[in-house]
Amino acid sequence: MPIAIPTTSTLNDALSIKTTKKGYSLPSSSKIQSNPLPIDVIRRISQHLVNDEYLNTVSNIQRCSKELYFAITPILYKTLHIQQFKSDSLLSFPLGLEQYSRIEGKGGLKGVNIKDNEDNQDDQNDDDLFKEENTLIRRLKSFEYVQNLIIHSLPSDEISENFNKYIKDLSFIIFPNLNSSVELLPQALDDLRTWVPPTYTYYHNQSDLQLQLPAFLKMLIKNSKPEKLCIAFKSLLSENWEKHRDLTLQGQYQLIKRLSNLHLSSTSHQSLWGKSLKFVNIHNIVHQILPIFQNCENNYFFQSHLIGTSANPILVKPGTKKSVYLPGPEYSYRSWQIIKSIQQLFPSNVKNPLQVIENTKWNFINSNGHIATKSSDDDDDDGYCSVNHKQVSRLIKDSVKFDLPQDLPMRQGFDRSMINRLFDQIHYLDDEEVECKSCHGMSI
Repeated sequence: MPIAIPTTSTLNDALSIKTTKKGYSLPSSSKIQSNPLPIDVIRRISQHLVNDEYLNTVSNIQRCSKELYFAITPILYKTLHIQQFKSDSLLSFPLGLEQYSRIEGKGGLKGVNIKDNEDNQDDQNDDDLFKEENTLIRRLKSFEYVQNLIIHSLPSDEISENFNKYIKDLSFIIFPNLNSSVELLPQALDDLRTWVPPTYTYYHNQSDLQLQLPAFLKMLIKNSKPEKLCIAFKSLLSENWEKHRDLTLQGQYQLIKRLSNLHLSSTSHQSLWGKSLKFVNIHNIVHQILPIFQNCENNYFFQSHLIGTSANPILVKPGTKKSVYLPGPEYSYRSWQIIKSIQQLFPSNVKNPLQVIENTKWNFINSNGHIATKSSDDDDDDGYCSVNHKQVSRLIKDSVKFDLPQDLPMRQGFDRSMINRLFDQIHYLDDEEVECKSCHGMSI
């Protein structure tokens, strides 16, 4: 039975990933029309198509019948990509949610369930779901199947505010099963860094700084409970790192504060991420100030040197002769990055510092990556590369181990006896020891 989805032609672009494939649909066969394939076979085929990013084709399959809608929707929406402009139609509700009241007596949206059980697909709630006027309801129900969210860029505040307005009175969260991972890709991070609030209000209550987030992220932290957050800075060729640092210097501290706000609650906004978030992975670190998430395992992946071209980058493993004399920060800057990420959680008058230590972990992966080094101690390099490539890891660790005991006990509320426990929570790992299995949209 065909279903009416008058606005989904624009949704295809919202769900697409690669421009080379988003408009391509595999041809259908007349034989399939007369001898339909079993649903389980279609589901397997659709899963392979999704894996190969033929989302337009899967979207067309989903719309062929009510039965296929129930079968394909969980596959199609399992991983959702958000991109500015392309995702505007996905978040736009021009007609509002007046339709919601028409099925309120049957349990509202909660009473309209997308099920895999074929025997129950003809009940009254399903009939309501497939009425043309309930297109928006059907779209919201599809969000229930999102388990991974990949944010390529942030939607505009205008689109996001309108979306928030239409969902604010609902008695349930929009992404109830988004409990796996949320990924912020480089452009989304840059959008967050350069985002300008609609009003410059001074907040006397520090907790109201939660308001300083783009509308889409404010909606997201109230409507999802992810366990993992992946953050990816832009991957850089070694020769370009200083230029990129200069271009992104403005707003770095704002970015760190806004990232921290994602899992903090304020007097006016409650973030569900504060309790759900367990792991945070930060990728492609070179010169950036490191964000820190309290009560989480923070995994910092430092980028190795990259040579070659942007189209064909070549990774150079740190600590090898090939890595010497390549442009990069000094080792002292790397130790400063690490120290700063730890100090952020322990301001003066910090409450329960021992509890913070017990519930927070710092894993620094490839910490000697992308550091300017020389081949030997006797090598004269005019001061640009001050450290032997074989010693950089030890020097970074020694600097951290020396500076933290000097600084933290000077802060009110932090006792010197806590230092050893803090160091138990800090680990230095090689690339081979840790692999981020959460990331779907990141690559070197």
